[in-house]
Amino acid sequence: MFEIFREHSKEDILWLEGMPSLADAMKRMEKIAAQTPGAYFIYCTSLSEVVGCVDNRGRGLPKTKLVNEGRKTL
Repeated sequence: MFEIFREHSKEDILWLEGMPSLADAMKRMEKIAAQTPGAYFIYCTSLSEVVGCVDNRGRGLPKTKLVNEGRKTL
């Protein structure tokens, strides 16, 4: 499962929703970020790590980044 989170403050994060695939989670995160600018990330529950992020606070269109793009276990 791929969980989408938003940075709520420097100390807090807010869970938004879970998606079954990384591709679905990336698309959904990009859509959310386009509607509400902010810092978002995707957490993979099977790997226990962040696998994607976007931060478009004050910068217009979101720039999405895959973390560990070369990893083949996703």
